[in-house]
Amino acid sequence: MGLQVAHSGKAKRKSLWVFGYGSLIWDRGDVQPTEIREGFLEGWHREWSWISSRRHGAPTCSLCEGGRVKGVFLRLNAETARLDLKKLRSRERKSTERTVADIPEPGAETHIWTMGSNLEHHSDLRGLEGDELLRGLAHRAQRTATPGPDEVYPSEYIRRVRDFDPGDELTARLATFSVLEGG
Repeated sequence: MGLQVAHSGKAKRKSLWVFGYGSLIWDRGDVQPTEIREGFLEGWHREWSWISSRRHGAPTCSLCEGGRVKGVFLRLNAETARLDLKKLRSRERKSTERTVADIPEPGAETHIWTMGSNLEHHSDLRGLEGDELLRGLAHRAQRTATPGPDEVYPSEYIRRVRDFDPGDELTARLATFSVLEGG
């Protein structure tokens, strides 16, 4: 006689999460997560390689493979998760969405947006690397006089990310250049 397994009729839903490493740290719009956890996403690191049209041409961060990045894990409300994901997809770069399994807990499905790089589309930044690129990004942030949709000015965005993750050396250097540029 074989083993019989009783089923309750309801399949257990995965917990849906979103990982924020930039503005999602402080600005979630009207998405109300049921839980927020600070933590690290292994296998990714923060870069400053995206110029955001939502932020009036200001530099914002992106994710690149390798290393680890500090951010916030946002557990989406099971009742509103699909709508919340739709809202977040409309503000992030949908084509760069990825999912990660079993992080921050077993059975979790976590959505991330890597954003990518669009620096080659901006003549003031094209071909720049290292500190020269950071200076160019800081200058761009300083001269962008309009805040983003969260009412945060570009230089303040950089400072907030640095203050959240002071161990991120690249962001710390960018913040230093931002101060030198007068941002």
